[in-house]
Amino acid sequence: SSMQTHDCTYSHDHLHMAVLVAGIAAADFAKISEDTAAKYVVTADITDAITTPVTTFSGELIGVNSDATAEEMRTINVNITENTDVATGLFRKAGNATFKNIKLTGSVTNEGNTNATGVGGFIGMADASSAVTAKFDNCENNATVTGGIYVGGFIGNALNWYFSVDIKNSINSGNITSVKSNNGTEGTAGFVGISPSNDDHLVIDNCENKGVITSAGTHAGGILGGITIGMPLIFKVAVKPTPSISLPQQSVSISQHKEQELV
Repeated sequence: SSMQTHDCTYSHDHLHMAVLVAGIAAADFAKISEDTAAKYVVTADITDAITTPVTTFSGELIGVNSDATAEEMRTINVNITENTDVATGLFRKAGNATFKNIKLTGSVTNEGNTNATGVGGFIGMADASSAVTAKFDNCENNATVTGGIYVGGFIGNALNWYFSVDIKNSINSGNITSVKSNNGTEGTAGFVGISPSNDDHLVIDNCENKGVITSAGTHAGGILGGITIGMPLIFKVAVKPTPSISLPQQSVSISQHKEQELV
């Protein structure tokens, strides 16, 4: 079957949208790649698992009721498994994209990704050469997301200074896991695995993480990678030996828990 589109009665920001008719073969979802900047509405749950990511996206994906006259939460089931150094998610990369009333279920897995890519439920990594914003409103990731270095329930890797993220009224309820560490630069989180360290680039408002976050490294958080979630913090220290000099020195006795002169 082919993906059907038609003008709809539902208007969002006074823009008419093409309708993505659910109940079609999940493979037809890939036809979005024919026009990645279009505005799509999902009129019914897509229960057949989508197994291949759409390469890039800069349009709108919005859940509505069956006759496209009002907003309604819609579920998209994914079962994406890869093991290569590519960005992985419902969309591999995204720029100026908008998601509203969309819930992901299933799983997204790519244990081969490195710090050059990312793994996320909705978006693997940012794609921007000029200022853009990825927006989420009333969305939920319930999919299990597993990746190598940068892993997030919504976006794996948002580390692009042209790329901003605005997430509001949303939930991550999927378990998020990274399986690699990268000298402290990894990021694992319920929403965004890693992003620029600038408040202007990341807004997360009225959101909640309910999923379990597990990281092979130490930069992990329920909301944003880099905030500890109570997992063991692993670090290395170097201790310089006591200098070999003949003068008394002030030190402490570990066994007696008191100051002691070292002779």
